Amino acid sequence: MIHIEPWPSVLPAQPTPADLLAVLMRARWLASVGQPSDTDHAVTREGSWAAAAAVLDGPESTSGTLDAPSYEILQCLDAEESQETAQLADAAARDAVAALTLSQHIPAGLPLDVDVTIGDALTSYVRFLHLEVFAAARLGATCTYFRGQLPWFVAGLLPCGWVGSWPVGRLRVF
Repeated sequence: MIHIEPWPSVLPAQPTPADLLAVLMRARWLASVGQPSDTDHAVTREGSWAAAAAVLDGPESTSGTLDAPSYEILQCLDAEESQETAQLADAAARDAVAALTLSQHIPAGLPLDVDVTIGDALTSYVRFLHLEVFAAARLGATCTYFRGQLPWFVAGLLPCGWVGSWPVGRLRVF
């Protein structure tokens, strides 16, 4: 059974881009999908790559992110004085994505749309994680949606959506 650490123990309280990159580099990206975890009681589990991709590509989801959490972050970053924060986060996310092989554990032979959907969702996730962390540190944003998913990615599982209306509800995980 896979152990899932709570996000505050995975990431420092006020991480630097280097801290985030170090955590992302040690993540077991998708290496354990479908395996049980000690925290399954708190999430809704998906049973296949196709089901996970369908959730990521569904109407309640935008590239694997919910409208509510991404909207909260983008709203914080919309203020003119926060453009530097957004630019720093975007640059850090680009660097992180360039350094990672996000889809190395997606099995060969999946339909192309599943492979593309999951790869796009992982790239979006890394970008929004950086934006959320920077917005929290510099602007006081309270969203924890993306940081809350980080322990699941570190453990090699795939967070793939939300059941309910965020923040009330449950994370979906494959």
